[in-house]
Amino acid sequence: MEKNHFPVRFLVLMVLLAITFFVLFPKPANAYELNKVIVTIEFDDFGFVDVEELYLISLDPGEVDDFKETVKINASSWFKWTVFDKKIHFHVGEKLSDIYRTFVTNSFEESDGKILAKLKFNYSLFNRVAEKKEKDRETEWEIDETYLNLDKKITIKFPYYLSLTFSLPKKAEILKVMPEEAKILGNNIVIDGPLTTNSFLIKYRIVKDITAGFSLETLNFFGFFEGKNKFYFIFAIVMVIGLTLVFRRRISRFFENIIEKYSEIKPDYSFVEEEFER
Repeated sequence: MEKNHFPVRFLVLMVLLAITFFVLFPKPANAYELNKVIVTIEFDDFGFVDVEELYLISLDPGEVDDFKETVKINASSWFKWTVFDKKIHFHVGEKLSDIYRTFVTNSFEESDGKILAKLKFNYSLFNRVAEKKEKDRETEWEIDETYLNLDKKITIKFPYYLSLTFSLPKKAEILKVMPEEAKILGNNIVIDGPLTTNSFLIKYRIVKDITAGFSLETLNFFGFFEGKNKFYFIFAIVMVIGLTLVFRRRISRFFENIIEKYSEIKPDYSFVEEEFER
């Protein structure tokens, strides 16, 4: 009677697959210890933001070269970083297309035989994060959880490793902050995890300068600083200045010719001829 060798062959195959897996993927992403994520959101006078995300990651000395290679491969790709570790993701913005350019830098510090990697992301958003309400002498701004990329299925969850700082404009006067656990330090509002809350709101106002005439706020009334328009507006100004510098000689000659053409005064000598004839 022929013996069934299927179980033995199956076990051998599983062992070979396991060895192959550990050879190809010797170190999973969670081998690195993520200590802290510090996110600073800086608001301008028009409700737009610049964001800095600092990731503090503990490494063994032997892991430094691998991490440097990971930084080189992933670069500024949020998708690749999230695959590497799901905790590394943009915390401000509803979707990836909201983000305008991402810059990445990293540095290392040594302490107690461990290496601390500082992975920093800097980016801005196309759209406003704060919504405004115009009044006669002031502008009120509100920030809700819409642009926070957190777990918001039922409640808003700030994980244990996360620290969020909302840096408001210098002229801002804070009116309301939720949750109550948030710390107000001057014009900075800090929320540290772990924290679970049902509501999130930051409300502030900026008093209008009634002595100001034409200002950036006047330009913004026409939508020059709305979304991607601000980048197009800046690009247009740079182009005008550049073309002016390139063709400055032609422009100068053009205006010189106009001045010469319309400033020539031909004197009337007829009265001199009449006196001479007499």
